[in-house]
Amino acid sequence: MDNIGVTYVNGHLLGTNEPWMSPAQYEISKHLQAGTNVIAIKAINQGGAAGLLASLVIDGKLEYGSSRNWKVTVENVAAGTADWKNVAYDDSDWSDASELGPLGMPPWNFSRLLDQAVPVDPARPTRLTLAKWLVRDDHPLTARVAVNRYWQMLFGQGLVSTPDDFGLQGAYPTHPELLDWLAIEFRDSGWNIKQLLKTIVMSSTYRQSSTASREAYDQDPQNRWLARAPRYRLSAEFLRDGMLAVSGQLNRRVGGPSVYPSQPHGLWREISHFGYGNAFSAQAFYPSDPNGQARRSMYTFWKRTSPPPSMIAFDAPTREVCAVMRSRTNTPLQALVLLNDPNYVSAARALAILAMTEGGESVGQQIDYMFRRAVSRFPTGEEKRVLGDRYESALAAYQKDPEAAARLAGSEAKLSDAVVAAWTVVASVILNLDEVITRE
Repeated sequence: MDNIGVTYVNGHLLGTNEPWMSPAQYEISKHLQAGTNVIAIKAINQGGAAGLLASLVIDGKLEYGSSRNWKVTVENVAAGTADWKNVAYDDSDWSDASELGPLGMPPWNFSRLLDQAVPVDPARPTRLTLAKWLVRDDHPLTARVAVNRYWQMLFGQGLVSTPDDFGLQGAYPTHPELLDWLAIEFRDSGWNIKQLLKTIVMSSTYRQSSTASREAYDQDPQNRWLARAPRYRLSAEFLRDGMLAVSGQLNRRVGGPSVYPSQPHGLWREISHFGYGNAFSAQAFYPSDPNGQARRSMYTFWKRTSPPPSMIAFDAPTREVCAVMRSRTNTPLQALVLLNDPNYVSAARALAILAMTEGGESVGQQIDYMFRRAVSRFPTGEEKRVLGDRYESALAAYQKDPEAAARLAGSEAKLSDAVVAAWTVVASVILNLDEVITRE
């Protein structure tokens, strides 16, 4: 009942349904009597439209669900009566209820609790009807729109540059035959997304280099004709998941509940509703354990009024409204996130420890190991020299400041704090390279 429902059986008060978002359930058998029994509900609406969902379950079977057969009376007749709970015994002047919907309608779905499916009128279109229409073989848009979105995800720009408008005012596809071929392949594969992505990333078009001559850039500055690979900064989720994979931390478990990666302390409290009982969810933030924090970004719990700051810094949408295309910015704040966010610091530390334990004995070998894991190539002589110098300077600084070294190194008791901290700094430099955060 929205907002409050007070329930009586034969004059006995059973209770109220506060908070209104949760259904109240009562055992009434002890209040039943031989002959006529009366269930009366005092409905209190505090504003706006309201309705009542109620039912009686006898021997596990739904009986007497709220419907137009129920009798109702207005507030002035019953609610103002001193002994209103007994007025229901004489309902001669009461009106028939108005039925707003079937008993199984949201928000409480009593029929679902009883494992009884809500009846479907075959003559009335449903969401299933719409879904089947969208994927019909003769529907011209669904497969094209989907393929274009995945192409946009991989190339930075779709074959149709207006992914939210395939109509007369939208852009014409740069490669219409390719778009149609991919759409048909996608549909005929049973809408297999993995197969579609594999087809695209294994193509010679995707595997090109973004390096091109000045003449080529001048002829096609936006790369609409795909003569070279696109070059753009990776999206927020790709960046985070890539860092976890390079550092060996990525938890590849599929499915399960959402997780809570680290974020600034007290951030949710600023927009929370503390003091309102249990009517609101997600009011306090508690970080997941390390295993949970290493899960893919798609499992990150998302509070739309306070989204993860490290994601927003890299232009992830807040999800308050649908966004078919993300903006792409490059700001100093992004570098600060990569250098200081706990998730990225932890990834740098894990990569450093991998290099120390698996990369070889010498400084040069360990630099080669980290560099190749991050960018899939060995460093040049100049790059190796710069990183080696950075290691030596960081090591000297942390040997003079054991407390700072211990804070950065964490709990790796078997390894020297100063050495772990110094290699963490080098790993952080590598993970911040343009080649790591940019699709070349």
